[in-house]
Amino acid sequence: MSDQFYGNTRQHSKIRKEVCEHLETNRDHFQYFVEDNKNFNDHISQMKKIGTYGGNMELVGFAQLHGVDIKIYQAGTIYVIKGNENNKADGSTKEARTRRTLHIA
Repeated sequence: MSDQFYGNTRQHSKIRKEVCEHLETNRDHFQYFVEDNKNFNDHISQMKKIGTYGGNMELVGFAQLHGVDIKIYQAGTIYVIKGNENNKADGSTKEARTRRTLHIA
């Protein structure tokens, strides 16, 4: 995500920290999406470690935090995770066509 969002790979630790904090802050929403029969706390503890790859839940968290869309390319399919529509401080809605799109393969 760092290379797509910041244009370099040096921000991965910052991204990891902010996404984990976002997931923890919004636990009521995200706790039901933990995979592999882990509990939410164990999942977040693992995600805080360098070298642990994020999944769909972390991509959703990033998209929400930064108000971006993330287009994911997988064999035979492409899907998009939409960032928050209401991303402005005054609560006004950003139109989808003006949102930045990051690309992940």
